[in-house]
Amino acid sequence: MTCVLDTQQVFAYPDYPELLQLQLRQIALADMVILNKVDLATPETLRRIHGLIDDHFNNIRIVETSYCDVPYEILLGIGRFDPARLMKAASPNGRHHHHDTPPAFDTWSFATDQPLSLAALEEAARRLPGGVFRCKGIVYLAEEPERPAVLQVVCRRVEVTRLAGWEGQRPATRIVTISAPGSVEGGELGRRFGGGVVEVVGSV
Repeated sequence: MTCVLDTQQVFAYPDYPELLQLQLRQIALADMVILNKVDLATPETLRRIHGLIDDHFNNIRIVETSYCDVPYEILLGIGRFDPARLMKAASPNGRHHHHDTPPAFDTWSFATDQPLSLAALEEAARRLPGGVFRCKGIVYLAEEPERPAVLQVVCRRVEVTRLAGWEGQRPATRIVTISAPGSVEGGELGRRFGGGVVEVVGSV
């Protein structure tokens, strides 16, 4: 669910606090807030709006725009999400990468051939920074190593589902994110996801 806020209207009626409360209730139900008409707002107004949202909510995704011009990659994800393609593209080297940055957003990826703990994965996904709009990937889970898992994070919603099998592919994890420009520190994300790696101990 997406909530569109007009920067000119958030504080336009100071004598009617119930209107502000209504806006806050609408934001509470949203996964993403589109802050529109930023070209008409002063820096102080934008700071006040961000402060208002931060004071009431945690990790609300906020996209600043004019004319509601939001890239489809943010609204719908980075293209079509094909699990099979991600499985083939997985690069099991245990490193994370920060790719070339398109103008509208940043992307980042994490890859490892070591299994991840499901609980640690879900915790890392729930605690993503507010600047992350989308997170998705194929995951090699320690709990079910024979079946790849599909991670989908849409704003504040985290979903982990299972596929039937690896279909001849080597088990590996590849997770990608899309975020606001400059809002995410790749090293921190790498530590969060990398902290879920489970050491594989050979059987005796």
